[in-house]
Amino acid sequence: MDLPELFISVQNNIATKERRKNIPSKEMANRLHCSKSTYDKYLTGKLQPKAVNNIMCLLSMLTTEDLLRTVQKWREDSECEKKITSKKDTK
Repeated sequence: MDLPELFISVQNNIATKERRKNIPSKEMANRLHCSKSTYDKYLTGKLQPKAVNNIMCLLSMLTTEDLLRTVQKWREDSECEKKITSKKDTK
């Protein structure tokens, strides 16, 4: 799976989790605090953030249990859920 496929897969899985048919690119861009054009470039492969590729390579080296534990710890320790709404959206 290349990075564009990864972004699309994650976006679709989030939509399913949230019981939505789809999530517009603009909304996903806001969740990632980037512009829609940047996010669209992620989806098309015109822009591939090296950090995402590196993190995915590292995570793929873990067992399923370690992967889930790592992501759960990230979720607990980060402010990820709090950052979902962009500061632009609260103005």
